[in-house]
Amino acid sequence: MPSPTAARTSRSAKKPTSSWSGRGDANLWNPYGVLAVNPKKFPHAKYGLAMKLIDFVTGPEGRSLISGYKVGGEQLFFVAGEGKKN
Repeated sequence: MPSPTAARTSRSAKKPTSSWSGRGDANLWNPYGVLAVNPKKFPHAKYGLAMKLIDFVTGPEGRSLISGYKVGGEQLFFVAGEGKKN
């Protein structure tokens, strides 16, 4: 009898037999945002690094990475104001 670990590994390696898409399901609407804290209130925070992250995520490269993330050929994340709307 194979070990439970081997069984889990072999099952997880299989492709899903059914497809499911939550697209359009309001219960799955979960917007993400990015913001920097006020450096005057939180002087220990790395404001400059936070702004670099914000610039990256909201810039062309970050937006492209977010909208280009796919599993099984299906786009999982949508950048606000771009592409297909649910």
